[in-house]
Amino acid sequence: MKLGLRGQVVAACAAASVLVVAVVMATAAALFVDRQQAALQSRTQAIGDALAVQLERILALDIALHDLQGFDEQCNETLQRHAGLSFAAVVDPAGRVLFRSRWPQGEAPPALPAPTLGALRPSSTADGRHELVPSAVHAADGRAVAVVIVGYPRELLHAQRDALLAALASAAAAALVLTLLLLRAALARVLVQPLGQVLGAVRRMGAGDREAQVQLGPRAADELAVLAQGFNQLVQTVSQREGELLAARDAAEQANR
Repeated sequence: MKLGLRGQVVAACAAASVLVVAVVMATAAALFVDRQQAALQSRTQAIGDALAVQLERILALDIALHDLQGFDEQCNETLQRHAGLSFAAVVDPAGRVLFRSRWPQGEAPPALPAPTLGALRPSSTADGRHELVPSAVHAADGRAVAVVIVGYPRELLHAQRDALLAALASAAAAALVLTLLLLRAALARVLVQPLGQVLGAVRRMGAGDREAQVQLGPRAADELAVLAQGFNQLVQTVSQREGELLAARDAAEQANR
């Protein structure tokens, strides 16, 4: 289907608007993921630090870490108090899991990397499904003897990003439709209607109307006003030339009689 001038302008504006919206949404999503990941890591770090402090208070009672029993319940309670976490675990420097929160039945818990006590930093599981945030556990003499690792699912970050994109897409679609409707109405008033008057006058002139004129309002764009004025002058010139030719023909006929 061939689009008219208004349709072509609206289509071009729609394509440009969609491109701008897509770039804005991609940028917003990237910034959101970075900011939200930092926020989730900060929250998880605070939770892991609190769990590490609990363990340090127990170790301060001269209880050896490997003799301690029942700290799995503290890990479970941490998950119950704080939504959005995958697990909480305590790992010794050799990478052995000493305590761990309960894992959903039928699923294998993710393998945890051996911690580097001197350079703890956030990481992720090998399958990339969970983000890991470590917190050091110190004995009474200040030695780092274990690491609390608290994990949260990466899909939580993706779900929040997708929710943001869905909200942005809905708002952008509504704004785009409204903008195109306003643009279509504006084009009809300032461009399509004046051009329609010019085209109508052209058709009338082609049909033999030598009095065809284009009358645009005072608010017409300068270019359209020039076009209308030029057309009106052309009609007048053609009418004048035709009148002169008719007069010359009549004079010639009179002379031949």
